[in-house]
Amino acid sequence: MADDVKLVRSVGVVGQGGVGKTSLADALVFAAGAATRLGRVDDGSSSFDVEPEEIRRKTTLTTGLCSLTWKKHEMTVLDTPGYANFLPDALNCLRACTGVIFTLAPATNELRVEAETLWARTEELTLPVIAFVSRMDRERASFEAAVADLQKILGAKPVMIQYPIGAAETFRGVVDLISMRALIGQPDGSLKEEEIPADIKDEAAAAREQMIELAAEANDTLTEKYLENGTLTNEETLEALREGTVMRRFVPVLCGAASKAIGIQPLLDAMIYYLASAADLGMLNGVDPKIKEPLEREPTVSEPFSGFVFKTMVDPFAGKLSIFRVLSGKVTADSTVLNVNKDSKERL
Repeated sequence: MADDVKLVRSVGVVGQGGVGKTSLADALVFAAGAATRLGRVDDGSSSFDVEPEEIRRKTTLTTGLCSLTWKKHEMTVLDTPGYANFLPDALNCLRACTGVIFTLAPATNELRVEAETLWARTEELTLPVIAFVSRMDRERASFEAAVADLQKILGAKPVMIQYPIGAAETFRGVVDLISMRALIGQPDGSLKEEEIPADIKDEAAAAREQMIELAAEANDTLTEKYLENGTLTNEETLEALREGTVMRRFVPVLCGAASKAIGIQPLLDAMIYYLASAADLGMLNGVDPKIKEPLEREPTVSEPFSGFVFKTMVDPFAGKLSIFRVLSGKVTADSTVLNVNKDSKERL
């Protein structure tokens, strides 16, 4: 793992059941080169849904994890369940995240109570969120409807940082509203940069103006500069979007189609640009297990080790496995740590 905490992300892919979270997580792993083929839920080849019952039902029943590296950043992706019966696992695993991809698919699903519950949990944990409108290649796909639901039903403040090129059977790429270039999906899963199609230039320009106006609200200095000049530079816009996202003042919205790997590489970039590292989330508050007094630690490798076990599972070959997020310090395979629940030391 990277010693620089700023280069580490733990990102939860969340949303109600049936919006394509696992397909999106598989696409992220494939696009980053952490898998040699694109995993698919329908044929049982997903990197996340690996339990026999999950493969049979084609539904995520428990949180799955995979690691990837993208532009020198090390990220753990947590694919969480979204149906009500399995939601407690998702709510608990969010405690291990430093950021969230909130997945929406209004083409086939209106937002249900599960989405509201998950959103409330991100608020409770003050986690930075980016929204991804998935399945833009499906019938009745509507980017605008997803943005409206995010605002109306969840009470978020969405900021579109992309604009779709087409919808349903005509969906073929996205417009990056910062660079104002079209990113067109290619048969090999890559994106080709082109000029923005003439028929959506006006809509993209209007969306960019709205993005800059909302981004300028991130801090007073940028607000004053926007009022004076009427715009911000691309660098200032990126800075404002990141600050506003980490502070939960707004939610950047992207879109794509995981099955065609359209919009996935820009989403990986967004995970780096906008979502927090542990260093961005500030000091860690805990309790000294010996004297029972409040204790603070910085999320750095120079501090003593502390970790949070957020999931335990039973593997038929390896036995009982506990998964933890390192909060401070470092550990190795032969480290001895204190289990505060049992008040005893254990070797990892």
